[in-house]
Amino acid sequence: MMESGDEYRTTRKTPPLHHIIRTRKRQERRTVKQIRDDQGTTHTTSMTIIKAFTMYFRTKFQPIRIDEHNAKQMMECVTQTEPSVMCTALEAPITMEELRHAISKGKSHKAPGPDGIGLEFYKTAWETIKVELLQIMNLIYLEGIILRKQLQGLIVCIPKHAQPKTIDDYRPLTLMNIDYKILTRIIAERLRPFMPTILHPHQFCGLQGNSVFEAVAVVREAIAYAETAKKPICIVSIDFSTAFDRISHEYLYKVLSSHGFDDLFIQRIKTFYGNATSEKHINDFRSDQIQIQRSMRQECPLSMLIYAYV
Repeated sequence: MMESGDEYRTTRKTPPLHHIIRTRKRQERRTVKQIRDDQGTTHTTSMTIIKAFTMYFRTKFQPIRIDEHNAKQMMECVTQTEPSVMCTALEAPITMEELRHAISKGKSHKAPGPDGIGLEFYKTAWETIKVELLQIMNLIYLEGIILRKQLQGLIVCIPKHAQPKTIDDYRPLTLMNIDYKILTRIIAERLRPFMPTILHPHQFCGLQGNSVFEAVAVVREAIAYAETAKKPICIVSIDFSTAFDRISHEYLYKVLSSHGFDDLFIQRIKTFYGNATSEKHINDFRSDQIQIQRSMRQECPLSMLIYAYV
């Protein structure tokens, strides 16, 4: 979300006093005064604090080696969709309507990425920029021409509780550039119609029309049936810690290939994910670039669907 007062600055209005106070309190709350790293060393200066965070995330996003034999066995269980129909839909140039829909669907007053351009700019200047923007999107999508800065993210950390002491006490969020999010939102919309042909009907993540509330209802009905029929039942609940960060890029590409995606589409995903970098923002400082060699960024509109495929 926008920081308090940002909305007023964009409209040239003077923010009320309570907005100014709330902004200062939020900045104070997010200031990291000291942090303890994995070796137990406590850092108290801004430079050593950001260095500790940078080392942590560089380790966190190192590539995951996969077992080729086990991966091959897993691929044999993958359901393949109709390649020709899917590939035809994915290879078509982006249309003006797709671009308009992707921009209008985005939520306003969200924090921008490293380039500082918010979604409000694209909505407000739509009539002026739509032709050139469509050309740029198709240049990226069809020819794979994209700047590394467009793939760059900005990692901000939100405290999980009132008195964070270690880096694990913070929840990292990666802010992405809006042009990248517009493009990946278009690709996500193209993928949605093929999700039901690949995923199990009892899958809730990624299937349009299915919600987590239905999943809860199914579990409750199963328990009620077992109690009424006096039959044994076993329910297993698994919570994957930092699930998105545990996805190997190499494994991801293998899964997409097994699902029937062609080499051109997989190359696009490699461009988006394989060349991604982020900077850590903390105490008004930015770290050096951190290469993202695994993981799926939560701010990327494609991430949830790709995760469901994997």
